Amino acid sequence: MTQRLLGVIAAACVAAACSGASDDRSSNVSSPRDDAARQRTQDALSGPRPTSSTDRVGDALRNGRAPADPSRPLQSPRANRPRPTPPVSETITGVVTRLDAEGPSLSIKDAAGQPHSWSLSFGQRSTIQNLKIGDRVDVTLTAGRVTNVTKK
Repeated sequence: MTQRLLGVIAAACVAAACSGASDDRSSNVSSPRDDAARQRTQDALSGPRPTSSTDRVGDALRNGRAPADPSRPLQSPRANRPRPTPPVSETITGVVTRLDAEGPSLSIKDAAGQPHSWSLSFGQRSTIQNLKIGDRVDVTLTAGRVTNVTKK
């Protein structure tokens, strides 16, 4: 509604500017700026653009492009861009072999005997305070960082 009202106001302004007697220019001469203003006014008065798939095919033909398949919606240029993969969580179960509450850091040995060590953030210091060497734990990693340590 507001756009339509602005279009009507713009049309009145363009009409006044083109027919104004106070203007020194000849009424037969129009500048590219006037032409652009008239085109915007016509676009505003013509209403909303068609949105159905068959209308989009007609738009494509009028603009010199090959028609799209009307059964599929048109895709934006961003549709085929690769998207970031969400972080993957993994859980490692093992036995605590070393604890450092000052660091803070945690080392475990998994069921296969492979050692794993992590430095924790200072906010995670409380998660390892209840642990002792020899405890069985589940360590959850997300994007390579320790997110949870659970005593079994």
